Amino acid sequence: MRVIIVHSLEQALTALETAATLNCKVTLQSAPDAIFYAGGLYLFEIFTQAQAAYPKVEANFILDCSDAGAEAIAAMQRGHRLL
Repeated sequence: MRVIIVHSLEQALTALETAATLNCKVTLQSAPDAIFYAGGLYLFEIFTQAQAAYPKVEANFILDCSDAGAEAIAAMQRGHRLL
C-alpha cells in the first residue's frame, strides 16, 4: 500500500482520484508537525471530506500527532482511529 503525505484537501482529493483511476489502495498521512499549525480536527476534516468525495476508494488515513496528546484524543473522540 502506498503512503502519501498530504498538506491540504486538494492534495488528498488528487491522491484519492489517482487511486480510483489506478484501482489501488492508498494511505494518506498528515504532514509531520502539521498538527501543531493546522490542528488535529482540521486535518481529520480533510480526511473526512476526501473519503466522502471518493467513497469507493479503499483508503486509510493516518493523523501524525507527534507529541500533541490533546489533539490526538480530540481526533479519536471525533472517530479517527489511525494516529
